[in-house]
Amino acid sequence: MLDVEALIYVGAILLYILLRPVYTGIAKRIVSLTKGDIDDKLYDALERPIWFAILIYLVFLAQEAIFPHTLLSNILLTAVVALIAIALIRTGNILIKDVIGPTRFVLTDPKIKQTILTVIDNVVKAAIIFFALMYTLSIWGVDVTPILASAGIVGIVVGLALKDPLENLISGILMLTDPPFRVGDVVRIGDTMGEVKEIGLRNTKILTFDGDVVTIPNSSIIRMDVENYHMPSEKVRVRERIGVSYDTDPEHAKKVLMDILTSHPKILDDPAPQVLFLEFGDSALIMEIRFWVHMPDKMSTIDEVNTTIWKRFKEEGIEIPFPIRTVYLRDER
Repeated sequence: MLDVEALIYVGAILLYILLRPVYTGIAKRIVSLTKGDIDDKLYDALERPIWFAILIYLVFLAQEAIFPHTLLSNILLTAVVALIAIALIRTGNILIKDVIGPTRFVLTDPKIKQTILTVIDNVVKAAIIFFALMYTLSIWGVDVTPILASAGIVGIVVGLALKDPLENLISGILMLTDPPFRVGDVVRIGDTMGEVKEIGLRNTKILTFDGDVVTIPNSSIIRMDVENYHMPSEKVRVRERIGVSYDTDPEHAKKVLMDILTSHPKILDDPAPQVLFLEFGDSALIMEIRFWVHMPDKMSTIDEVNTTIWKRFKEEGIEIPFPIRTVYLRDER
């Protein structure tokens, strides 16, 4: 004859089965009221494994109340662990593909993005399966401590053997999660400057202005300062110092320089160009011009501005002096 505790669990099982249409209907109604589809996907993926996990666990409790610590108990608990592992794997898959992917890899190439998400998904699956397996072995009375110790040693050996590839892979994923640049951006990474041609999982390829393709490991990029000339916009500022002779009226020189800058079609009006008289040099008055251009026009604009300055200074009679030193020789006779 069943005792009170067993009767309670049997009653809970029957009530749980009978009320399934009620609480599933309420859950579907709540899910349908939200705007996004993530909760719908989670509900469809988790409803069955969670329902069966709870049902089997109630059966386990009822069985333990009647015949405790039997082979059936281990089988039921193993089934519960398997169902929870399935639910976690499905949850991880949806969060990785539908939450992390669209929000953290917006600027990533679709093929690379798919590869990254697959790698992350496989790592999460492997971790869940490993811990589920360890817990299952402990249910069946197996001491998992030696297994965990062996796994730790193997992990250390593999990590040391694959240190550089793994470091580059992880760095590539981190870099694509929070990208410091995009394909097509002009960047300076260390001593390398050029256009980003390819962002891979292990390395990034830069096409320099000399026409060379430089491949930089992602682990190195993570550790270096990256100067991006396209983010947040492709506007860049140019600063140049120009010396004029001490015979030149500074106001006149500034007016000529400002006229050159404001009349150039590639120089932006916002921010406005500037001409500053900065210092008294050894042999010249030091002026500095500052102006903004779009990155693709930078080098051509510098060339055109410098050429125009030389010509206008010739026309205006403004001298750009050579460095001069006066040497006095002492006559010791």
